[in-house]
Amino acid sequence: ASIAKETNSALLKEIVLKSNSVITFDILSIGLGIGQDYGGFGGNILYYPQKNFGLFCGIGYNLAGVGFNLGIKSRIAIGSSTSHVLLSAMAMYGYNAVIRVADYNELNKVYYGATVGVGLDYKPFEYSDDYISVSLFVPFRSSEVQDYMDYLEQVYNVEFEQGLFPVTFSVGYRIGFQ
Repeated sequence: ASIAKETNSALLKEIVLKSNSVITFDILSIGLGIGQDYGGFGGNILYYPQKNFGLFCGIGYNLAGVGFNLGIKSRIAIGSSTSHVLLSAMAMYGYNAVIRVADYNELNKVYYGATVGVGLDYKPFEYSDDYISVSLFVPFRSSEVQDYMDYLEQVYNVEFEQGLFPVTFSVGYRIGFQ
């Protein structure tokens, strides 16, 4: 039998601490960003009453006025226990289409409806609860949106440079609190 003469206890403690580390989950976060969950260009507050399920509210400027969204978000860590990446799924109700006519603000309209999405939350700093959140969304828009665009084209000769995107995105920086 052989017996180790000496162990490096500091190195051993560091290995044990790293292998037993657990992802910290924020309970509350405040974010600034761009996208539907931020109300356009705006802010968002997110509260997790349970570790993996949260409620959020976003409010901001959506190019035609005030935009808001209310929703739920679920999250799960992917990778090892030391991972700083969280995968999320979201569902929300609020603004999901904006029709903006340059120089004719009275023709601008904001439409509301349901939207679902997926995202990634990335914590780039080991000892911080702050993180970057990136998401893709699929808005469920009523036919009323396209009908209004057709009406503007026919009656006011409005030419749209681009149609509505079937998928939208958001990106934001979030400050987390334990």
